[in-house]
Amino acid sequence: LSKIYFYPVLILLFILNEALIYLMLVTRVGFYARISDPSIGGTYITLLTTLGNLGASLSLSGVYYAAEWIQSPKIDYPLLVGICFVLGLIWMWTQYGVFKDLQALPLQKWRLS
Repeated sequence: LSKIYFYPVLILLFILNEALIYLMLVTRVGFYARISDPSIGGTYITLLTTLGNLGASLSLSGVYYAAEWIQSPKIDYPLLVGICFVLGLIWMWTQYGVFKDLQALPLQKWRLS
């Protein structure tokens, strides 16, 4: 009976994951469009997107590198997820003030000229 629910639950989780990925992408691009300097147009958005993608790739590479340190195959994934979750919470807690300050900046502070 549990095999009957496995694939529908897996498909629903995949759909939820993809929806959240595109939600984050749209909000990020919307933020870039709001703060981008009109004098240089899409170049600024391209630079910000490149830096965002680079940051995502480097963090994923770091997780893969850390996975080699853990020896037990039964606990690799849950352990890494737990560690990354706790580190993410700590990072968000310590950087909350920076987030609020960046959000409060006027658009002119983001512009080059």
